[in-house]
Amino acid sequence: MAGTLFVQAPQVLWRDAGSEILLAPRDRQDVDVLSPTAGAVWRLLGQPVSEEELVEALARAFSVPVDAIRADVSDLLADLHRRRLIDEVADADD
Repeated sequence: MAGTLFVQAPQVLWRDAGSEILLAPRDRQDVDVLSPTAGAVWRLLGQPVSEEELVEALARAFSVPVDAIRADVSDLLADLHRRRLIDEVADADD
């Protein structure tokens, strides 16, 4: 997905609840709860960011090799996108 950036979907209200993030999409009655690690990704998605940038930032933050978390970050982004919690945007530099 070269040139693809991800960002929090504007229709999703959210609140930082200590170690978790609560997400409340405006078109649903339920709330999603993100784990502390997924919450770290959510915070980084406050501005458009590439998957690779997310992987690198998380690897630094948690002192782990990028290869150890790359698949998990990819799976999380796919899940958040499938549930319409994040949007894809084109990279203006492309």
